[in-house]
Amino acid sequence: MILAKQSSNDEAGWFCPLTSNGDYQVKALRMKLDSCYLVDNGRFEWVKETPIKVNTFIWRAKHDRIPTSVNLSKRGVNVQSTTCCQCGDEEETTDHVLIQCSFAKSVMEWILKWCNIQHTNLSSVLDVVELGKSRED
Repeated sequence: MILAKQSSNDEAGWFCPLTSNGDYQVKALRMKLDSCYLVDNGRFEWVKETPIKVNTFIWRAKHDRIPTSVNLSKRGVNVQSTTCCQCGDEEETTDHVLIQCSFAKSVMEWILKWCNIQHTNLSSVLDVVELGKSRED
């Protein structure tokens, strides 16, 4: 719980159980979130220098939460086809649309070349995340 209702004889108000003085602080919430583990027992490391929308997209891709036609179909959304609309060869999964599709591969090769990274065999979003982690070291 981030905020809890507090009532005393004098007045009612809110307090934050994450801090010793009861005041809400973004830093305290961030520390609490950083100490939590995700479903896969892996910790997602947010990069401060990266825009929040990019961090969120990477998190969603890593956890297969991108609204691909396959994922939408699994959630009961009526889609015409689960086949990739870019290449028409495979089902549109997160890994396919971001990594395995011929269109995605050409974009990835261009990015790797631009960043001066040796071409590696990337077959999943997790491979890209691991490549990013290895480059930080």
